[in-house]
Amino acid sequence: MLSAMLAPLAQAFDITPANASWLVSSYALSYAIAAPIFGFLSDRMDRRRLLLGSGLTTTR
Repeated sequence: MLSAMLAPLAQAFDITPANASWLVSSYALSYAIAAPIFGFLSDRMDRRRLLLGSGLTTTR
């Protein structure tokens, strides 16, 4: 799914598609590392407090 974004990313940032692939790879790697950590934290902590601390707020 992310590979379809290579051409628009390369054009938007005025870089080569090879360099844009580094952007997509770094995003995927950071997501793969952070998801289990934040999943564990959300199981152990109050989810509302965790979301507020991360900057994601909900409006009611």
